[in-house]
Amino acid sequence: MYEFGIGSMFAVQNDGTSIEFGTLQNSTFGFSFDKKELYGRKQMPVHVARGKGKAEGKAEWADIKASSVNLILNGTETTGQRIVAEPINAVVPDSSPYTVTIGTIPNSGTFNALRVVYDVSGDTKKPMTLVTGTPLTGQYAFATVAAVAGARTYTVTTNFVADDTIAVGGVTLTAKTSGATGLQFNIGATIADSVTNIQTILDANSTVNAIYTVTKLSDTFTLTETVAGVGNTPSTAIVVGTGVVSSGTATTSTASTKTLTFAVADINKKVQYQYDYNVTTGKTITLTNNMMGTAPTFEVELYTVLDGHNITLVLNKCTTDKLDLNFKNEDYLIPSFSFSAMSDSSDVIGMLYLDE
Repeated sequence: MYEFGIGSMFAVQNDGTSIEFGTLQNSTFGFSFDKKELYGRKQMPVHVARGKGKAEGKAEWADIKASSVNLILNGTETTGQRIVAEPINAVVPDSSPYTVTIGTIPNSGTFNALRVVYDVSGDTKKPMTLVTGTPLTGQYAFATVAAVAGARTYTVTTNFVADDTIAVGGVTLTAKTSGATGLQFNIGATIADSVTNIQTILDANSTVNAIYTVTKLSDTFTLTETVAGVGNTPSTAIVVGTGVVSSGTATTSTASTKTLTFAVADINKKVQYQYDYNVTTGKTITLTNNMMGTAPTFEVELYTVLDGHNITLVLNKCTTDKLDLNFKNEDYLIPSFSFSAMSDSSDVIGMLYLDE
């Protein structure tokens, strides 16, 4: 029989989970043995015996998955990844404070660290220098502006009467003289008492407390964004009935920003910066410093077929000793790894299946 091509390769972990080394590029596997030769007086051996043996392989694959890489590295796999943003071009503004704001982080990510800032006004990139004080020519300062929580204070100036309503914080409350339930509040003897009852109902409501914290002071109550800067600026209150509520000026919810501040001498200069950021998608492999002797073990199954004729090699217990990530300019990343087979608890290395 004849065989052609690369076929496919799988690794089976100890929990039974199979991992394919997708878009396999090549794989080799060989058996080798030490020779022990017995000589007498003459030149050629009178007997040859086998000594130690090895069963070793190597594979290259192109479809990179965290599971296949971590099988080799024996690390800890979790969700999330770090991404390096592509270079971003900007121009230093010609008005004080000469600040460039780093915009929205891609992929709903969170900023991790600024990596480099260049002056790209000329023919070549010139690295700019980070300083903690006021920048001079060719320098920049980096700062984080804290997020601002959206908030608004509401003042009750006329007490409510039965069946008045107030819409605030995404819910509508109805005033009752007594026996209030659900989205109802009891009218107090004073405005302050009514405000206390409103605050109690809002604070216990899941719609409201998922977004805001509710506080009160005498005739006023305040809604404050629980997570600052996510865009939940409280709206004005809408009252229907006798009660009167004035809505104070809102503090606008503002997300945290990162800024680059340059020297006045560098106004209108073209700059380029780059940073990295974290996202909740993808995978992270934490590379742990394991104890000596610790190594992953797995079963390997390699097969190929031509004209209905199969060759399947199963190695019951393997481990790996090397991973290469071969980065190249103008070519694909093709990782490669080597592995060795050992006997299982039944002294079996594996099975080689052939049609003929």
